Amino acid sequence: MEAMKILAWNCRGLTSSQAVRALLEVQKRERPDVLFLSETHLGKVKAGNLKRRLGREKFIIHESDGRSGGLLMLRNKGVVVEQLNVS
Repeated sequence: MEAMKILAWNCRGLTSSQAVRALLEVQKRERPDVLFLSETHLGKVKAGNLKRRLGREKFIIHESDGRSGGLLMLRNKGVVVEQLNVS
């Protein structure tokens, strides 16, 4: 049985290109199966764009309220996640 790698990061906003580049670098180095990002400051459309840029299969989002908050979980193909609640 292979271990699953999960990376959790309080990214303090993914609206800047510098933050996105840092995330791409961490993803390349660590190769997590699941990325859990907090304080994303993203809405659903921008999260979808980020998902494609990261090459992820699916995501679950709790959109930010203006310029605060936001949760985003992205996963690889083959990783099954059952969403019970998001808050």
